[in-house]
Amino acid sequence: MPTPQPDHYRALGIARDSTPEQIRSAFRKLVLKYHPDRSKDPKTVDTFMRITAAYEVLSDPERKANYDRLLQLSTQPSRPTARPSAPRSSAASSSSRARQAPASDAVERLREQLRRGKLFEAEITANEVLRENPKSGFAYGVLGDIARTRGDYPRASKMYAFALQMEPGSAHYLTRHLETLGILNQRTRSASGSGSSGSKAAAFLIGVVSVLLAGMFVATSPEKSALAGVTPVDTWTVGLLAVLALCGVAVGAALSIARLVDRFDATGSTTMGRITPWVALMFVAVINFWASCFLFLVVSSVQRVFDNSTSRLLAAVGGVIAFLTLSALVSRQLDPLQVFLWGGNVSYVGAVCGWMVADALGAR
Repeated sequence: MPTPQPDHYRALGIARDSTPEQIRSAFRKLVLKYHPDRSKDPKTVDTFMRITAAYEVLSDPERKANYDRLLQLSTQPSRPTARPSAPRSSAASSSSRARQAPASDAVERLREQLRRGKLFEAEITANEVLRENPKSGFAYGVLGDIARTRGDYPRASKMYAFALQMEPGSAHYLTRHLETLGILNQRTRSASGSGSSGSKAAAFLIGVVSVLLAGMFVATSPEKSALAGVTPVDTWTVGLLAVLALCGVAVGAALSIARLVDRFDATGSTTMGRITPWVALMFVAVINFWASCFLFLVVSSVQRVFDNSTSRLLAAVGGVIAFLTLSALVSRQLDPLQVFLWGGNVSYVGAVCGWMVADALGAR
C-alpha cells in the first residue's frame, strides 16, 4: 500500500482546488496565529511546522503537482499483500553498502569544504549528497546557509524547511527557518504598505543625518591633535575618534533596523557552528579597513559567493569614510589622507557594534 501522505490541504484549512492566492492568504493568517513567538504552548511549534511544511509544498506548482499525485495514490484501495521476499543475500547487502559509500564520502568532503570556507564547492557537493541521499538534513541546511549568504531568503527558507522535515527535532534549523520566514513576512508587509516602513525610513534618516553632522564637525572643529606621537594618525583629535566610532554605530544600527543586513549571528556562523570567512575579515578590518575590503573581493571572487550583509556594511562604511575625508579637506587640523587610510578601522568596528546592539535589542 502506498505510504500515506500528510494532508497539507487540511493543515492550511483549504480545499484541494484552492488558488495560489487562497493558499498564500491561508498561510499568512495561520502564521500570525501559530507563530511560536506568540505562544508559550510547546504544541504551537509542531502546528507551525506542519503549516510551513504544507505551504512550502503547495506554493510550488511542481511540488504541488507531485504531491497531488502521491495523495491520489495513497487514497487508492490497497492491493493484496505480496509474499514475503527472500532474505537478502550477502552480495545484495554489499551492493547496498557500496551505494551508501559515495554519499558518506561526499558528506565528509562537504564538511571539509565548509571548514575551509569553500562555499562554491560546498554548494556543488551538497547537491551531490542530496542526489545520493535525498533525506540529508545537513546538506539542505548547508544550501540554506549559502542561499541566505547571497540574500536569497525564499530559497533559504525552503532549504531550512526541507532540513527540518529530515531532522524534525533540530532547534538550529527551526531557528533559521523562523528567521528567514520572518524576513520574508516583513518584506511582504512592507510591500503591501502594512509593515513598519516608517521606522525603517526613520532609521535610515537618522544614519544619514548623523554622518552629515559628523562631517560638519570634522570640517569646523578647532581641536588640536591628541595623537601627535603616533605617525600614521598624528593629526587625529579626540573629537575625530569619537565621530568615527559614532558614525559607525549609527550606520550599523540603521542597516540592521532597516533589514538591509541579516542578523549578525546568522552571518557569523555556519550549519557546522564554525565562523564564516566574513567574520574573519572583520578582524582584518581592525588592522586596516581597505585591506579587508580588498580581501573580501578576492575571497568572494574565488568562492563565487558574495555575502550580502558584509558587502552592504563595507560599502556603507566606505561611503562614510569618503565623506569624512572630504570634510577633512576643509579642516586646518586634520590630514585627509590619514582619515581616508585609517578612519575605516574605527568606523567599521563601530558599525559591527551598532549592528549587534540593534539585533540584541530586537529593533528589527
